[in-house]
Amino acid sequence: MLTIPEIINIAKISGYLADNAVDANGVFVFGSLDKDLPKKIYMETAALEWAYNNNAASTTSLRNVANWVYDLCGKYATIAKGIVASGSGNVIYNPSTGQLLNGCITVQNQFVVGTAGSPIAIGGTTFTITDSRIIAGSFEIHADGLELPEGLTAQTSYSVIYTSSSIAVTFNYPVPNGQVYRYMYQKGLSTAMGKVVQPTLYFTCAGGETQITFAELLSVPIADLVLVSRATGVKQPVSTVNADMNKLQYAAGVFYAPTGDIFYNGEVISVTYIA
Repeated sequence: MLTIPEIINIAKISGYLADNAVDANGVFVFGSLDKDLPKKIYMETAALEWAYNNNAASTTSLRNVANWVYDLCGKYATIAKGIVASGSGNVIYNPSTGQLLNGCITVQNQFVVGTAGSPIAIGGTTFTITDSRIIAGSFEIHADGLELPEGLTAQTSYSVIYTSSSIAVTFNYPVPNGQVYRYMYQKGLSTAMGKVVQPTLYFTCAGGETQITFAELLSVPIADLVLVSRATGVKQPVSTVNADMNKLQYAAGVFYAPTGDIFYNGEVISVTYIA
């Protein structure tokens, strides 16, 4: 669980990210239309920091306020956590190997139990995430908008086992049909010498396109795409083969909409990559 000072630091960065999104795109690239969000984050964070520094409230009360401030930051908080983690330089993604990485980035995804694409069946208790350079200890998951605690037995909870290429998640209860889960974790950036994370690219669709092109990505292979998102900031799977309804197809800087789909008016595609 994040400490209150950690949440304060994350919220400060989140406010900057939210403000930058308004300036750069007119609306939030993660789907929020609340242009006052940066101001709200600033005011609530300032109040929380003052109360914490001056012992103006009980620890329990401050914890509740801190959790609320973290939730207020929304998806910007997950990006801020990656910035905080990578701000001091290289990070270790697996304590058993001690391999160093060129910083890290937060990956997030969402699924609904009982629908296509859910990694766990109705009534199931386990699912596995497969990725590269996973940072041990970084996983968290929310059920219907509420963060689940880890490692508890007397209430709804989950446990997790990490490797550098997978996260095995086990719930202590059978998941119900229709429940919405949103999880996030951090992965290290490529350890290849000379490659570093580049500024995130944004493309605002006019509507009706079946493909879009990023000139900056013409020579970037799919392996160097760290995170691709459509509108909501949720990770968008990408493949080099013909896209199905759950994936974008990618080749030499061009993204193709899934089969039978189009890019919609105002939809923002964001790409984080290394080069």
